[in-house]
Amino acid sequence: MAAAAIPALVPLVEKVIDLVGKDGTKEDLTGGGAVPEGHSAASLAGWNSTKITCSADMPMDYDRDFKIELGVNYDCAGQLDGVGAYVANADLYANVHQAPRTGHPEISGGFGEAINVGSEDNPIAQITANVKILYHLTFDADEIKHFIAHIRGDGNSTFEPA
Repeated sequence: MAAAAIPALVPLVEKVIDLVGKDGTKEDLTGGGAVPEGHSAASLAGWNSTKITCSADMPMDYDRDFKIELGVNYDCAGQLDGVGAYVANADLYANVHQAPRTGHPEISGGFGEAINVGSEDNPIAQITANVKILYHLTFDADEIKHFIAHIRGDGNSTFEPA
């Protein structure tokens, strides 16, 4: 007997926000994930909480370095009727641990589309998180760096410079 088709994945959050604004305000983007269409995270079982981080430091020649941690806390391994590995409750954040006296960061980020990186019989949900950091520098040209996280339902996630 052939396996039933798995419903399409539905991203739980698709938007971009300022994680750290130019005035220093901080906000996390919460609620990211990917679950089967027609279901909620609460209707799936087997969730495990985990975290992935990425350093977004930038050395400075004449001042203190930028020391920034990007991260995603999320639940993975959720299953529908014992099948699949889905993602829920993903929270994207940025922590500025240090900035030069002559500069400040602006950080924006968001969750992208949900895709199946597994098979139809055993789906593995993946969502992406894209982060852009604008390093404002008083005495040099501003610099922009991009980072991408691939957040997977099986926990094999990555977060690195794009």
